Amino acid sequence: DMPKKIVQGSLPDIAAVLEACAAPEGALLEFSRVSGADVGGLKELAAYFSKLPRDDTKPEIPGMERFIASLEKAADSSVATEEMWQMLFEHRRFCNNMEAFDELAIRYAEHFGISPPSW
Repeated sequence: DMPKKIVQGSLPDIAAVLEACAAPEGALLEFSRVSGADVGGLKELAAYFSKLPRDDTKPEIPGMERFIASLEKAADSSVATEEMWQMLFEHRRFCNNMEAFDELAIRYAEHFGISPPSW
């Protein structure tokens, strides 16, 4: 189960999740209770998502859209951190949504004044 607040070291074991993804019943990462994350947690979460499968074996993640919506709002504010943006980029990759990734990249470049990461 996902923690209420994502901090460094609080995520479920990635090996167990990948094993569950490969199983017939699949994997479930329940995000509906997640209410926030600190900088270290976001950094780990982005790396975690980069390891998840992006095909038909990817885990089901109920509640993720609410979490991403709150990150989107924070990323456009004065409290934005690089880690927020990296998680948003990784979520776009996980969802295989290149169009949304490109739109986010434009906002990133405008916000930070530097080149965004590539797909």
